[in-house]
Amino acid sequence: MEPLLEIVQLSATAEAPGLSRVMWRIGNRGSEPVELASIWLPHGQFRSEERGLSVALAAGESCELATSVRFVAEPGEVVENGFVILTVRSADETWQVFARLRITAEPDRQPQAEVERITVQREGSSTA
Repeated sequence: MEPLLEIVQLSATAEAPGLSRVMWRIGNRGSEPVELASIWLPHGQFRSEERGLSVALAAGESCELATSVRFVAEPGEVVENGFVILTVRSADETWQVFARLRITAEPDRQPQAEVERITVQREGSSTA
């Protein structure tokens, strides 16, 4: 069964110039347990290297994950089409979950990401 996830940015704090610690809440809104296997933010202006995970979420559970994100923008600047990409295992299937983001630089230059859309596809599939 296709996973149903909620992804929300909780906070962002400066780690170093151009580097932010972004906290995410990932919620399993489906009826089956899932395992979060990796997280990756691939956009050139909102980037974090892929990181392996081993986080089990029962139906209805959520967790908080931190990512170190490279982000350099002027206050008010908007970055379109950023993504959080999660690899998720559900039963005996592996899925890619794509959360498309619109990221705005806050007055302190920290990112504030809004999830615009979440799509899911089986790993190895070419269509969502």
